[in-house]
Amino acid sequence: MTLPRTADAAAVSGLASNVRALLHDVIEVHTAVPTRPARFEIDCDGALAGTFDPALLERVLHNLIGNAIRYCSADGLIRLAARRWDPMSHASLELTVFNSGPPVDEALRDQLFTEHARSANGKRGRGLYFCRLACEAHGGSISYRPDDAGSTFCVRLPGRT
Repeated sequence: MTLPRTADAAAVSGLASNVRALLHDVIEVHTAVPTRPARFEIDCDGALAGTFDPALLERVLHNLIGNAIRYCSADGLIRLAARRWDPMSHASLELTVFNSGPPVDEALRDQLFTEHARSANGKRGRGLYFCRLACEAHGGSISYRPDDAGSTFCVRLPGRT
């Protein structure tokens, strides 16, 4: 799996896109054939726009939302939020995907975004590794934050004008 690295981030084509519309489109795909009941919430200004490769970011969101559905508690909550994160940059973008399921096992957290990560059940997946590469290709990052209510994955993109 190869994507342009941070040094080549300019190679990623950036288009101005409406973030809330992108979030709705991705959720629509996942709710068309529900595999597990969950409530979805979106916390994003309707006018929020970002400059990013829409196809790459859509795939990142599909990976994160697919995982959120898989690990969310029964009838739980999946919340997508988007906002500016850098007050010095009107193009910066932070996207978070929260699910009310159990936190990721502490022993697995350091390996979440690596190529050969394994889940608690021993299965190997490359979805979060892809997410990391896509974020880095934009000059951004992805991180994981556990809390008492569930798990949050955070994507930060610097944006381009």
